[in-house]
Amino acid sequence: MRLYDYFRGRCQVAFGVGTHLTKDLGPTPLNIVIKMVRCNGQPVAKLSDSPGKSMCDDPGYLAYLRQVFELPQPE
Repeated sequence: MRLYDYFRGRCQVAFGVGTHLTKDLGPTPLNIVIKMVRCNGQPVAKLSDSPGKSMCDDPGYLAYLRQVFELPQPE
């Protein structure tokens, strides 16, 4: 909720549903992670405070996010 409150109004916020919430259907869940990279033709980004876990395949969109959130260019 803190993440939602912080980013609400600054960008469109979306959250995924994790394995622990959906694994009560019987079969053992697959041990895979699926990450969205585009939605309706538009780039999306996974932002993380852990180095190497952020992901986005659009350098222009990353530059835009850095500008909007006043983040430094990574080294």
